[in-house]
Amino acid sequence: MSKHVTAPWRLVRSSALATVFASVAFTGCGFSGLAFATDDRVEIVAPDDQAEVALPFTVSWTSRDVDLDGGSYGIFIDRAPQPPGEPLSWIARDDDTCVASRACPDEEYLAERGVYSTRRTSFAIDTLPRTVPEEVRRREFHEFTIVLLDDRGVRIGESAWFVEFQLKRDEA
Repeated sequence: MSKHVTAPWRLVRSSALATVFASVAFTGCGFSGLAFATDDRVEIVAPDDQAEVALPFTVSWTSRDVDLDGGSYGIFIDRAPQPPGEPLSWIARDDDTCVASRACPDEEYLAERGVYSTRRTSFAIDTLPRTVPEEVRRREFHEFTIVLLDDRGVRIGESAWFVEFQLKRDEA
């Protein structure tokens, strides 16, 4: 068996041709019409991003130009929210035991998975699962995410606001 070896100058020529081809091919496929903008309707005011906190504590935020109209704020602790247009029940989509029950997912099911909803602009956190073993003394990071939900618990839009914080546990 023989191996095919390409001469170095052919590699350079191939790379140059690929670059030229890509430039020509993709100039007609511009990304026009995309408008990335910061959504500042919600601002998490406490704790500060990367702040060190101890249990219990409260996450607080302000909102402007947000009309919940029967909806709520979706709260997600240490997990990603459901995609835009999906209801909170999306969280249980792959859980056969939950899907089999008409009452599932309920508030308890969602809370066990770090998912909540509220109409208030603050949320008290009394407990958090450990992300590092108890005997390991290093920083423990957590993330708190807010999304907007309509009156059926369906996520409105793509916006999400979050804060990451360090949890300092009592060493007692």
